[in-house]
Amino acid sequence: MELPAEDGVRLLVFALGKEQDERLFMRWIVHAQYEVSFDDFKKSLLPVRIDEKATMAKLDDIMENTTWQKMPIQG
Repeated sequence: MELPAEDGVRLLVFALGKEQDERLFMRWIVHAQYEVSFDDFKKSLLPVRIDEKATMAKLDDIMENTTWQKMPIQG
């Protein structure tokens, strides 16, 4: 009996996820179990997504609405 490729990939992704959870759990047990829940610990390790377009728009707005002055060099 052969396992369809799609099912095999799903099984591998599931197994890798469980393995990662086990490793994270070990980190949580040693360091953070009394400070934060395991789920919150896992969430804190997720990469932060930055909206580049919104950030650049905010920077453009700041740059356009800033009055620039030359400051004398002291020293």
